[in-house]
Amino acid sequence: MSEIDIIAPEHRFGFTGNWREFLPIALSNALLTLVTLGIYRFWAIKRERDYLWSHTWFLDDWLEWTGTGKELLLGFITAAFLLGLPLFVLQFGTQAMVYYCCSSAFSLE
Repeated sequence: MSEIDIIAPEHRFGFTGNWREFLPIALSNALLTLVTLGIYRFWAIKRERDYLWSHTWFLDDWLEWTGTGKELLLGFITAAFLLGLPLFVLQFGTQAMVYYCCSSAFSLE
């Protein structure tokens, strides 16, 4: 029998936060995200995860979020570039090839 089997199911996972502590975080995040036109979104996610993770425990250990808003922003920019560049090339590259091929076929020369 493992150590995890000995712990009662109701003591394996828990959350101690409440909405009254979370509400100021959520409202300030919403306001700052609107004011900065979405740029603050990554730091808002970090603040929310900090609160939620720090009030959650699993198998007698408190969880800890160690990420930063800058890491989330850089990950978003990287993903947008890696996914956006091929889509951009497919969209406009195919249009350019069609235009190039068809413009010579319909010329009056």
